[in-house]
Amino acid sequence: MKIEIILVDNNSPDSALFTKTVIDNRDLIDISIITQPKLSTAFSLSSARNKGATLARGTWLFFTDAGCMLDPNFIVHFDKIKHNHKKKYIYTGERIFVHIKKDMEKVKFDQVYFKSLKRVSSASNYHKIIDKRFPWLENIGNEKHPWNFFHGCFMLVPRELYMKVNGSDLRFDGHWGYEDIDLIHTIITRAGGIPQYNRNMKIYHQEFDEDINKLSNSENGHRMNKKNNPNFLLICNKIEGFKEFKVQHFQDLGLDVDI
Repeated sequence: MKIEIILVDNNSPDSALFTKTVIDNRDLIDISIITQPKLSTAFSLSSARNKGATLARGTWLFFTDAGCMLDPNFIVHFDKIKHNHKKKYIYTGERIFVHIKKDMEKVKFDQVYFKSLKRVSSASNYHKIIDKRFPWLENIGNEKHPWNFFHGCFMLVPRELYMKVNGSDLRFDGHWGYEDIDLIHTIITRAGGIPQYNRNMKIYHQEFDEDINKLSNSENGHRMNKKNNPNFLLICNKIEGFKEFKVQHFQDLGLDVDI
């Protein structure tokens, strides 16, 4: 199975690291880099995904974030489902939030290492340990708003469907979220994508000491205040009934969110 990796540098503070990664691995795997021009915000995720998708040559697109690691058996499980693209399946899977130590140069990324990682709560998961999309994720095909359960660190879609809807909406600033949910909503409603949860394909979301120990008040304020979130307002205007759904969903999660 042929795999290519496309790194998109969204004005990172250490662009040299991207270049070094490509140089160090170009003899091992098909890997390339896109360096974005000066952006108004380094969180222009929609732009990054669109440029990566345009350059990609494969049948499938898998999007993840810089802070995520694939389970060692991820590719093995993907190989089992890759021929389903004619059925328009789009996949997501579990995010496992784990504590990571900074010195990783001597780490052997095998099953033993991943099993040794300790689950922790994460600000990006509303300070919960288990992926907040459970138990709904396991029945995603029957959910009223299945797109709500797709997040940017794990989106696996046929490239044909992504290009059919012209990719991600550039009006969304990734700093405020929801661009991933909007993309999947568009793929499902306009391109006939069929949402699937694959229990075997997992990603590990890295949580470093500074992430775990930092004061969460400002982060909470950012996440909990939807009234001042331009992306939330935009997606509620685009998807009928989404705001009402989110009100109920946050209540089900026991979260006090200002909507």
